[in-house]
Amino acid sequence: MFRPLLFFASVLLSFCFGHALAASLRAVVELSGPEVRLSDLFAGLGPDADRVLGPSPAPGERIIVGAAQLAAIARQFHVDWQPSTRTERVVLERPGRALPREVVLDALKRALADAGCSDHCQIDVATFPRPMIALDATPKPVVEQFDYDVASGNFVAVMSVARDNDAPLRIRLSGRASPTAALPVLARRVLPGAVIEAGDVKISEVRTSLIHGEVAQSPDQLIGHVVKRMIAANQPVALADLGAQELVQRGSPVLMTLDVGGLSVRVEGEALQDGALDDHIKVRNPLSLAVIDAVVTGPNTVRVAPGSLPLVPPQSGPGGYPLTPAAYR
Repeated sequence: MFRPLLFFASVLLSFCFGHALAASLRAVVELSGPEVRLSDLFAGLGPDADRVLGPSPAPGERIIVGAAQLAAIARQFHVDWQPSTRTERVVLERPGRALPREVVLDALKRALADAGCSDHCQIDVATFPRPMIALDATPKPVVEQFDYDVASGNFVAVMSVARDNDAPLRIRLSGRASPTAALPVLARRVLPGAVIEAGDVKISEVRTSLIHGEVAQSPDQLIGHVVKRMIAANQPVALADLGAQELVQRGSPVLMTLDVGGLSVRVEGEALQDGALDDHIKVRNPLSLAVIDAVVTGPNTVRVAPGSLPLVPPQSGPGGYPLTPAAYR
């Protein structure tokens, strides 16, 4: 009686411990490294859990391990697991991110500078590949081959991109490098007759091939000026397309200032012409009807130079000069 009970107890212990130590299959596994380990397929393993089985999928890709292959791996490494159906599988995924464009462009700029291209240039790549790299990878691109034509700006580059523990990427790029200049441009399209304001202007790198004739070199040459014809955004602004802002309009009242002997005399007048800053215009005194030349100093303000003689003398009585704005255009 004692021997059968001992045998039954040993079988029961073997059954219980065998199932307690049996491996279980994982379903979907997100890998973080360049290798697949035994523990990525099975849970509940012993000392062999870190056994390397092979390379992991490339960043951004996946590997599906089917039931037959899982069974073969379990037998090879003595894992206590058997497939219950033919559809059992493990999906191994390796998350990734696209190779940053700016990393590649920085390497191209260094190669272009070494080849004699200007430090300020705009790079246009014909077809930009976006290979995947690991989420935590620090890509280190190196231009191995570089052909650059100075006259046309065309280039062809072969680049190797180190990706930490992954094999380096090799990509081929072709494009054109265009020299640029930092110029003030308009941030939006401006229509004729509009006055350019400070918020309309920004500094941008503009291709030198787009610069024709005299263009604005500083924001001061744009702000406060009137647009003569439509100017597109982000383009060099020709000085010929700008006009001075009219601070005085014909027929409007103006404040005339005359400095005499250390005194500043101010009288109201009537503008007979339009005028921008520093323009000479004709102004009439509405009381004496005298017309005099004055310089525009600001909005509806003019200054009469000391010693200036009236272009039309003041009237001494009724029936004087037929002064009309039309006569002094």
